[in-house]
Amino acid sequence: MESAEKKRVLWKKSGENFDVSRRACKDGKFNAAASRFYYGMVFAARALLLERKGIDIGDDILWPGHDRFIRMASERLSNFDEDLRDLLYEAFELRIRGDYEYDSVIREDIDMLEKESADFLAVIQDEIKRNK
Repeated sequence: MESAEKKRVLWKKSGENFDVSRRACKDGKFNAAASRFYYGMVFAARALLLERKGIDIGDDILWPGHDRFIRMASERLSNFDEDLRDLLYEAFELRIRGDYEYDSVIREDIDMLEKESADFLAVIQDEIKRNK
């Protein structure tokens, strides 16, 4: 698959995950929403890595550990600043809580994550536009 097609697929998956997360929020399914917000952010970060560095991070990198992916994105993108990295870690931690722990994600967590993920996405989209 060509790089342009891969980027299109990553953006599509990012958008789909954000759409699903918003619907889950409306339905009060906050654990599921946390997971989908996180994956929306991951697909956007992968698109940025592919756009800026030509680095295609696939499931082989994500599977052994998402922490590894977040560190790699931070290292490879010099202006992937600490705030963006921290937002991705926060989303990851909420996803873990929603998927695996007994302590459920609550509305306040999701309200914060929804805003932060929108900010995250806007920064990445601006970065891609600026570097074209």
